[in-house]
Amino acid sequence: MTTEVTLNLRERAPVPGIHAETPEGRVTFGFDADLNAATGDALDAMLGWLCTLFDLDRTTALALAGAVVDLRITQVANDTWGVHAVLPYDAVRSVRGVRNEYEKPDVDPRKPERKLRETEWKPGTH
Repeated sequence: MTTEVTLNLRERAPVPGIHAETPEGRVTFGFDADLNAATGDALDAMLGWLCTLFDLDRTTALALAGAVVDLRITQVANDTWGVHAVLPYDAVRSVRGVRNEYEKPDVDPRKPERKLRETEWKPGTH
């Protein structure tokens, strides 16, 4: 199996902490021994992203998140819960059909701009 990894370094991240832009949408993460704390961290980071994307206050971002953000369990390992919050690109549509600059980026993560590294992976190896 061949794996391609693309890393894009940015001078300024849209949110602090661990986050990603995937083919499905924007993702933030939370990790903690307490599931509620991990969920709160993932949601808090996503609220920050919503505030930045749409120029919202946190109360409005929380109301919007209730309708458009999915919270999912990422992992349960070594007494640590992992939770990720997902904001699909098409969850918030632009008004009157005009493309919103905050919708899916023009760069498709599935088609890397440049290949940084290619490795051969075999089951049972790390």
